[in-house]
Amino acid sequence: MAMTTTTTTIPKPQLEGIQTVPPSRITEPRTTRHVSPSDEAGLTKGCFNLVLFYSNRSVREDSGWVAAGWMKESLARVLNQQPLLGGRLRKTGDEMEIVSNDSGARLLEATVAVGLKEFMATAGEVRAAAEAELVFWKEIDEQSLEFSPLLYVQVTNFKCGGYSVGISCSLLVADLLIAGNFLHKWGEIQKGMISTSAAGANLPIFYLPNLKPNGSFTLEAFSSTPTRGQAHTLILKITRPNNQLGLEAQLAELCVEEAQRRFGSKGEISSFRVVDLKESPAVLKVKTWSPESEGNEGKKPAAGGGGISAGNATWEDLGIEGVSFYAGNKPASVASWVSWLNDDVLVMPIRDCGGVGGGDVIVVVAVPGKGKRMNDIVL
Repeated sequence: MAMTTTTTTIPKPQLEGIQTVPPSRITEPRTTRHVSPSDEAGLTKGCFNLVLFYSNRSVREDSGWVAAGWMKESLARVLNQQPLLGGRLRKTGDEMEIVSNDSGARLLEATVAVGLKEFMATAGEVRAAAEAELVFWKEIDEQSLEFSPLLYVQVTNFKCGGYSVGISCSLLVADLLIAGNFLHKWGEIQKGMISTSAAGANLPIFYLPNLKPNGSFTLEAFSSTPTRGQAHTLILKITRPNNQLGLEAQLAELCVEEAQRRFGSKGEISSFRVVDLKESPAVLKVKTWSPESEGNEGKKPAAGGGGISAGNATWEDLGIEGVSFYAGNKPASVASWVSWLNDDVLVMPIRDCGGVGGGDVIVVVAVPGKGKRMNDIVL
């Protein structure tokens, strides 16, 4: 029987607690990723958003409060494997670089006065606006880069059970969040910690209801950047012959043409920006292409050359659909979108994803303008 949808307004979550989660040990040697050229990147204001919804299997053991308490420790451990997610940006002359200075990610806990079933019954713009409140993002301050985290995690408890895990990370490191099964590794670490804690019966050290004062609190100085610029977002699986993995111009053009076909935009895309990691895993290159550009570097390429083809990707391809923090409790639903404020199209490859092999590359395409998001396309 299909779930009945509703357009009831969903109340905003109430922030209950904030913690910083650095890697559990010092990163030695420090890893870096250069962003070149920084004046063209335009990525510091954008972020990748992901929301995982979980239903409770019991009153306490699987609550959002307990899950977040374990996350304080499990996130610290998994950041050892991908320390750039807990790092910061810094200026190096005229360019920028990300350095794993172990500043850490932010972990927030919140409550919302609505049940998970009621929330899931909403649809359309009401659902999109409500989901945007389940993630936290503070735009990077380019004047004080060292104080701007690149990763936020918000655990929100729903009324009468159920919780969501909202993840927001800078577009500069979004590929690191998904590549290499980072989310699965995080979940496996947490499940291992729970299983060795008296069969999961003990509460974690950082169990917020036992630590916070009575009543919620407000932090005016620590507020999320208002939601804006939700892009039309889709993910594609690009198949290339001969295992050629480089994201070249014709591949990017194919992604843009596919986005135009899906979203019905005709002639309004004048340029697209390609985030290219093929030269080195330690360097993030950004190139802008447009039909009007001249020369080999900027000339619009012919689409579909060299046997390249595009098709739908799924959550399974991204390795997200099965992410769980408790054994056997996979997400009841997944939502994801890109916040992108620029006028051009963003084309971002994500390699080394679960379920993708051979010459296949997963590409996230974000078209400016509030509208359809990734979950509207792939679910």
